[in-house]
Amino acid sequence: MEKPNYLTKLIVHGLQLLSDVAALKGSTWVLEETGIDITKDSLTPDELIVLKQYEMEHEEELLRPFLRDIPKLEIRESDKEDLNAVRDMQGAMLQQPDILAKRFIYYLAGFWSVFVSIYIVMITFLPIPTVNIRFADTILGFLLGALIATIVNYFYGTSASSARNGDTIRGVLKNVISK
Repeated sequence: MEKPNYLTKLIVHGLQLLSDVAALKGSTWVLEETGIDITKDSLTPDELIVLKQYEMEHEEELLRPFLRDIPKLEIRESDKEDLNAVRDMQGAMLQQPDILAKRFIYYLAGFWSVFVSIYIVMITFLPIPTVNIRFADTILGFLLGALIATIVNYFYGTSASSARNGDTIRGVLKNVISK
């Protein structure tokens, strides 16, 4: 679907947020709010200044319709709860008399850590056939980005600064939503 010309005009002049809201609410909304008809052929520099000023002064209000992605924070919280449940389960496993059950998670993490280390050494020092280079890169990315990151996160958790950043973001979003 093609954007109306007035939306493109707003984007070109650096008024992306106003363009996004105008796409939702229409050009008449902009006219009612600012007194400027954005559907005409060209905007004067004074009109552009008024529009930019309006966008800056009402930024929180203009962002409100786009904050539908906030439930993703709740998903992250549920992921944290899942991880805590796994850790609790591991605590229960440590109470078992069976040595394999007690140490399974450590054996599993150790196996994958050794495997990844060997894989890194192999793709670093052994020749890789040209047709397999993309596969080697993809596998390495998965092993380091997903597998090892998951193992480290399980045993050491997230950093304290990451937790503080998450708390800050949640606080800001709550303030924006409540207004």
